[in-house]
Amino acid sequence: MIGKDIEGKEYELYELTDEEKTKLKERMDCRGAQLSMLTMCDGIAIPSNKVGSAKYYGGLEYDDGEEQIIVDGERYTMWEYYKMEEAHDYDSSDFDFKESNVWRFYLGPLDDAWWKVMSDE
Repeated sequence: MIGKDIEGKEYELYELTDEEKTKLKERMDCRGAQLSMLTMCDGIAIPSNKVGSAKYYGGLEYDDGEEQIIVDGERYTMWEYYKMEEAHDYDSSDFDFKESNVWRFYLGPLDDAWWKVMSDE
């Protein structure tokens, strides 16, 4: 799937696989925004009609890098990892980005290595 921003820049995105959806359901009290997100090598995108809940639940309102894109004729709001990490670092937080709500609710459950470490603590 290809997403395009207003300037015509393209992003390659992927729907979550059934296996990834199962991981989210097993590892989280997951919500519709998580299950309907698209992933890409350097970010995530949430359908624009679910963005309010995604921000409230997952901390995305605190992160820079929000962009509007169109994927298959539908509006999505996208965040790029490096922009989220930069915003987190700039905030002078005492904890790593991988301890942030964004990571815990959207990215961590799909990262088996991270999840194992969290489960072992």
